[in-house]
Amino acid sequence: MINFNPKNKNSKNKPQIILICGAKGGVGKSTICYNLALASQKLGQNTAIIDADIYGPSIHHLCGVKQQAPEIKHNLMLPRKVKNLQLNSMGFLIPKESALIWRGPMISKAINNLINNTVWTDVAQMFIDMPPGTGDAYLSLLKNFPTAKAVIITQPQKISLIDTSRTIDLMQKVNIEIIGLIENMTNHLYKDKVKYFCKEHKIKKIGSIEFDQNIPLLAENNQNIIEDYHNHAKIFYQIAKKIVKL
Repeated sequence: MINFNPKNKNSKNKPQIILICGAKGGVGKSTICYNLALASQKLGQNTAIIDADIYGPSIHHLCGVKQQAPEIKHNLMLPRKVKNLQLNSMGFLIPKESALIWRGPMISKAINNLINNTVWTDVAQMFIDMPPGTGDAYLSLLKNFPTAKAVIITQPQKISLIDTSRTIDLMQKVNIEIIGLIENMTNHLYKDKVKYFCKEHKIKKIGSIEFDQNIPLLAENNQNIIEDYHNHAKIFYQIAKKIVKL
């Protein structure tokens, strides 16, 4: 088991925590998070995923894992295993198809439990799929895990970039390092728009994923880009190499 307490100077083997972020909903955070974790694992890293999207956890659906309460051992949760990834999710903690009506402290406690009260084994990288917005879930994680780093996901449209600016502002205010930005669902109509956005905000663009109508079909069938759709697998490997400690 890994000790995640950042205040414990004697804790060893702390994983690299990578927050997959974006204030705008629907930009593809979960799909990108899952496939980057798979790419990291295929590159030889012991990788874990936490789905911290309190409003719509979906990674267990992408993985084809049944939504059910986690197994408990010695008052700790055991992660699910899928494709050699370790997984824990808000989706395992809330009833299926139920609306989550929680206040800030309950949200913070649930996310911290996913991280600290789960028996992770030799994890090198932990990808956390963050909820949209800039609220309590972010503040809790950023307060308790100050060494976490962020990857920001956006679409190239103006309405997405406006919210992306808010995500960048939050990270800068709480001194979280931004590894870079990934442009998702790009096409020729928005050529260079995100490039200039990154230059304006002084952050790196670490990858572009072209719009492809086949990608949602993969999710519907519990398939993934890394193993089942080689058209885009290469770009995920390239991005993974940039953000993990290899």
